[in-house]
Amino acid sequence: MIFLLALIGCPKPAVKAEDGLATAALPPPPPPSGQLQGGWYVDRELPLRIPLLPGWLPETGRQGGPLRLGLTEPGSGSRLEVYALSTPGLPIHEDCAWTFRESLVVGAERSAPAAPQVRGEEQLFAHCTPTTPDRPRVLARCAAAAAGWLCVELRPAAGWLAEHQGEVGNFLDDILAADPGDSGRRP
Repeated sequence: MIFLLALIGCPKPAVKAEDGLATAALPPPPPPSGQLQGGWYVDRELPLRIPLLPGWLPETGRQGGPLRLGLTEPGSGSRLEVYALSTPGLPIHEDCAWTFRESLVVGAERSAPAAPQVRGEEQLFAHCTPTTPDRPRVLARCAAAAAGWLCVELRPAAGWLAEHQGEVGNFLDDILAADPGDSGRRP
């Protein structure tokens, strides 16, 4: 009898799948990074509100991760992604290498050609070349915001670069315009 009670208290072996290999229970994924409300993505951790693009399918990232929001255009399969990083830079991708980076002052106004720039902000423009030819290129535009360093990336489907390229800049401009930490740095 004591032997039977001892067996009941022993740890059970891992459950075996049909192929005979042991399987382990995976921990549940982290909760979503934000929620979708009335045409907006509202982050749960960061001071970040993002207007959703009409016709694009939204998908939230996960808490604790840099990806906050992904949007897919169903007609083409092109994808926009928004990353929030704690320091200026670019997200790390295993399927491409950042081969072009350029920092520019955007939104600067000059009253005359020799006048100093006013109300401009530095933004990073970058291009990630895929490591295999079947992967899409990644175009990125990044800027400082209340939520940290925001990067908007476009992964255009084959043949859709020209049509969706303007979405990156317009989308980042819309995000920065809705930035709750914006204190008049934009015109």
